Amino acid sequence: MSPQTAVGSIGDIIVTAQRRSERLQDVPIAIQAFDSAALEQSGIARPDDLPMIVPAMTFNRSAGGSVPYIRGIGGNDATAGQEAPVSTYVDGVYIQSLYSNNLALKNIARVEVLKGPQGTLFGRNATGGLIHIITKDPSSTPSGEFEVSAGDHQTYTTSGYATSGITANLAADVSYYVRRQEKGYGINLTTGTDTNFNNEYLIRSKWKYTGDSTSLTLIGDYTRIESAQGLNRNLLPGVIGAAGNRSSGRYYDTNNNLDFVRNTKAYGGSLQIDHDFGDANLVYIGSIRRDRSSIVADTDVGPAVVAYFRSNFFTNTMSHEVRLSSDTSGRSSWIGGLYYLNSKGGPHLRVFAGPAALLVSNLVGQVKTDSYSIFGEYALKLFGQGRLTIGGRYTIDKREASGSSNGVTTMRPDLEKTFKEPTYRVVYDHHINDDVMVFASYNRGFKSGNYNLQPISAPFDPETLDSYEVGTKTSFMNGKLRFNASAFHYKYKNLQVRITRGFTTSTFNAAAAEVNGMEGDLSFSPFAGLTFNAAAAYVDSKYVSFRSAQSFVPVSSILAPGQRCPGVTTGAAPTGGNCIVPADATGKPLIRSPKFSGNLGVTWEQPLASGNLTSTVRISYRDGFNWEPDGRVPEHNNTLINGSIVWKTADEGLGIGIRAENLLASRYQILGGSVEAGDYYSAGSPRTYSVFAEFKF
Repeated sequence: MSPQTAVGSIGDIIVTAQRRSERLQDVPIAIQAFDSAALEQSGIARPDDLPMIVPAMTFNRSAGGSVPYIRGIGGNDATAGQEAPVSTYVDGVYIQSLYSNNLALKNIARVEVLKGPQGTLFGRNATGGLIHIITKDPSSTPSGEFEVSAGDHQTYTTSGYATSGITANLAADVSYYVRRQEKGYGINLTTGTDTNFNNEYLIRSKWKYTGDSTSLTLIGDYTRIESAQGLNRNLLPGVIGAAGNRSSGRYYDTNNNLDFVRNTKAYGGSLQIDHDFGDANLVYIGSIRRDRSSIVADTDVGPAVVAYFRSNFFTNTMSHEVRLSSDTSGRSSWIGGLYYLNSKGGPHLRVFAGPAALLVSNLVGQVKTDSYSIFGEYALKLFGQGRLTIGGRYTIDKREASGSSNGVTTMRPDLEKTFKEPTYRVVYDHHINDDVMVFASYNRGFKSGNYNLQPISAPFDPETLDSYEVGTKTSFMNGKLRFNASAFHYKYKNLQVRITRGFTTSTFNAAAAEVNGMEGDLSFSPFAGLTFNAAAAYVDSKYVSFRSAQSFVPVSSILAPGQRCPGVTTGAAPTGGNCIVPADATGKPLIRSPKFSGNLGVTWEQPLASGNLTSTVRISYRDGFNWEPDGRVPEHNNTLINGSIVWKTADEGLGIGIRAENLLASRYQILGGSVEAGDYYSAGSPRTYSVFAEFKF
């Protein structure tokens, strides 16, 4: 058994979705897994590219932070101190900051995308699923690989990986990645500077000691990002902004008196200890992580000096997890553990307004979290080839908020609150034969309650999701064809919904929803050298109760000249932008949830007289979706095509190739929506090309 080694390769894929190494086809969870070759050939450079190969998934930006959605489940508040309903893990460590969950995918063994609640074994807010990034283990055999590339918009990258043995039992590796984009995809027409750019620097090292029954793994990493993507905003065509401005320039241009930019520094380390007792295995993982981000953004989305903000975010986390698991050779098996997380995070928001850019608001917030969990699962083999698994987790989150508004310390009677919630799982899977497995499961997931921090206000309660799913995992034609499929029904309660008013955002519990869908993925290799990969999903989601929604409605559609917006009694009458009005979103689809999405990939490997030529094409389609619950501002249908052609020597020591992304030059948004300044969008990447050379030894 070996992991997937290329796009479309058929064979056993080893995953750790149930916190132990198992064949993908034996795990009764909807999972897609990809190794580094599959990701590179499909043009996947970081997690927010994953929707290219994972249907029913969106990975958008919010004020520069990345917010993943799976099957319509996600959250769009990236403020420090908040957490996502789709969790991100790296080597078993939970990544809380939504500014650190989109790091470059380098030194990767594989990426696993688990769909549906994972509230038992992973737990931490994995209501909609999770993304698990597993890096390579160092090897005692010296080896390495290096790559340089140059592309459109004067974009240059270099990356490298090297590993070697240090002593008889100790091996280490180091990897780095540098991306420098000298020219943005667009220009700020007011300031004349480039916008829509992304620069990134990453270094990571792993050291592993392997003894007779104990192994120790120490990992450290550092990342720096400078980016305008997901921050730079332009008014939608035809929209009149609050300052009377309109959209202008090309799709990728902006027209703001201030240049949008986000800077992030993230670093951390972890220690993993594994001990084999023979009939049981003990795992301990401890980690420390730090994230520092700063944002500058022009909130009026126009060239006039009306208002802008500067925000500094910080997130500090420390976690400890210990697990004890039995072997799986007997009729029954089990796993259990304890988890602790300590985190502090929050924003410092400063708002400046008027021609003199005076400081008009200064908000400081912080939330401290102490989270304790106990969890376990028990599996019993039944009826020959069947297995019943029952699991549970109990989580206690203690939250404590603090901060100030314009220099005055916030004093409230409810600045401390404890949230306690059980989650559980019941699943039965049955192997009809060696090539066909079916399963049925019930899972409960929850995302903890928290505090709003801009400004600090009353806490909001946890949201819960009950998932019912049936599926099958199959292999045919002596392993040449693999097809996995599932159908699911979600009942989503007490949804945490973010609203924006002026310069602040807040979350409240406002809705209930249902999601029904089905999805499948297929890999087929009819003969050596040719592989097809395909995946598709249909998701029908709706708010079954959301009468307390809000809608941003264009001023020109509801006001006569000289009138103010409903509920506004002071200030000048608006001439553009939007008014905030109550809305009933009951029956509307969930935001950022395309009804149909799918992708197809083809890889063809051709032997040549002097090496091998590998060609890959990946086509991805998704239906449109709504950016806001009222459905007034949609994202349209979108098709993306990526491709690559790579020549490598027979020993794969040297490789030269070309990559192309978004070949159709499709215009799509990585963020969209409405604020009082008007309806806006942030552009996704245009068509780009790059040439590269790589060397392996």
